[in-house]
Amino acid sequence: MGRFLKTFGLYFIGNTASRLMSFLVMPFITQHVSNEDSGYFATVEALVNIVVIMLFISAWSGILRYLLDKDYDSRRMKRKVITAGYTIEIISLVIFTVGFIIVNFFAPIREAGFVYFFCVAYMLHQNVAFTVRGLGYNKLYVCSGILGSIVSFSTNLILVLVFHWGSAALILAAALSYFVPALFMEFFARTLKKVRLRDLDWSVVKTMARYCFPYSLNQGAYWITNRANTQIITIMMGLAATGVFYWANKFTSIIQLVVMVFNLAWQEMTFSMSHDADRAKKYNLMLKNFLLFVSCGLLFLVPVTRIVFPIFVRNGSQAGLAIIPLAYLGAFMDSLANFLGSVMCAEQRMKSQLTSTVVGAIITVVMMFGTIPIIGFQAAPLATILCFLAVVIMRTINLRDVVKLNYQMGYLVHYGLMFALASLVFFKGSILMNVIFAVVVAVYCIIVLRGIIKDFVKMILKKVRS
Repeated sequence: MGRFLKTFGLYFIGNTASRLMSFLVMPFITQHVSNEDSGYFATVEALVNIVVIMLFISAWSGILRYLLDKDYDSRRMKRKVITAGYTIEIISLVIFTVGFIIVNFFAPIREAGFVYFFCVAYMLHQNVAFTVRGLGYNKLYVCSGILGSIVSFSTNLILVLVFHWGSAALILAAALSYFVPALFMEFFARTLKKVRLRDLDWSVVKTMARYCFPYSLNQGAYWITNRANTQIITIMMGLAATGVFYWANKFTSIIQLVVMVFNLAWQEMTFSMSHDADRAKKYNLMLKNFLLFVSCGLLFLVPVTRIVFPIFVRNGSQAGLAIIPLAYLGAFMDSLANFLGSVMCAEQRMKSQLTSTVVGAIITVVMMFGTIPIIGFQAAPLATILCFLAVVIMRTINLRDVVKLNYQMGYLVHYGLMFALASLVFFKGSILMNVIFAVVVAVYCIIVLRGIIKDFVKMILKKVRS
């Protein structure tokens, strides 16, 4: 637990600074960039994510997986893993570039140069970042995240406020927020120096490809469950509606920050303990801490979001406020599915993981197309909740032979009542009532998290004394 808290704390500090800057720039963007331009950027961002993951088969996940595997612990084997991963990426980059040129020739892409740069920057960052994490340079990874946020913040301000660019400013800022940190990490970690032709082992390439290909398919299906709602809103309601949805949904990135940091630390632990005899006990311990930590963060965000939303979201995007409570629940279910997904990756149950994600993707698409005409924006978070509930159930059943997962049902009952009350205050209460309720929730969360807080304080004190 101490090792996990140390890794979690390191990632949390870096990523909190990153997210804080992205929120500071929101009032300027929502005031000076139209909802249509914001909607186009949201559409591009979602598509870049899935295109890069699928075409580059998430080779970076294989790099991290095998760099942390005890069977690949020697220096020579680590070089072989990095060389194999970069080989896959170089081949994929050539194929992607040719494909992009062909597509743009027959169906011109708006701001094509920036979009292409965005794709390449994202791929490069993922490759270098996962290699850096696999080699244990976590502080370098965190520093690069802070640098990326500074780049994004400053680029957005300059291009939006000074040059009055629209979607082009958002796309270029996003691309640079990946590209500059990638160069920064490469400068210090020198990952390319570990890529050597004599270390190119095609058996390792094949092993990584067999691991990564199902993983990338799973990520593709996951994209449908999590990001296709943006595309469907664009199709059925237009770019302006997508812009409104994008900025409202941005608030779920706060809880996703906590989840992402938790999963970064958890992912490294699951890969490193995949051969431990007592890993079932460890899985349940981390599940308990995960449920308590994430659910409390989500509960506290409900009244806080009601207080700060009018400050951060302007230019007619306030309509998105109505989706917040359901969106937070959707983010929670998403994060729980991801938690179980890390366990399945460590147990190398990629096919079962893919099956559950495909089922979730089908539920998402059916729910979105079926309910948007009836309930509008609310269709997106509702579809997210139902699809990830199905994913969690399927993954829990699949993992029964490894671990019988304990979901702390007693806690979830009284937590559900608190969340229902928080949602009622959110919609019916004044700003003052939400401020008061935020204090009540803070006390509730401290009581629930007292064990985790105690362990974290002990770790800090031990670090200071040493």
